[in-house]
Amino acid sequence: MKTVMQELIEWAISLQDNQQQCTDWIVIKNKAESLLEKEREQIEKAYREGVWIELTPAYEYYDETYSK
Repeated sequence: MKTVMQELIEWAISLQDNQQQCTDWIVIKNKAESLLEKEREQIEKAYREGVWIELTPAYEYYDETYSK
């Protein structure tokens, strides 16, 4: 699983072969907006699992969930 920002960074890196598209800030803005729903889902899931998170340091939760 990746955070939304990790996904956005990987997508931006994939644009390196297309210089013209990469310089179009509207393309990047639209991609970021398209990931907002996924970000919401990640936040809601973290909230639902709040009891578990309280028992685990936040950095461990992040590493276990998003650093794979």
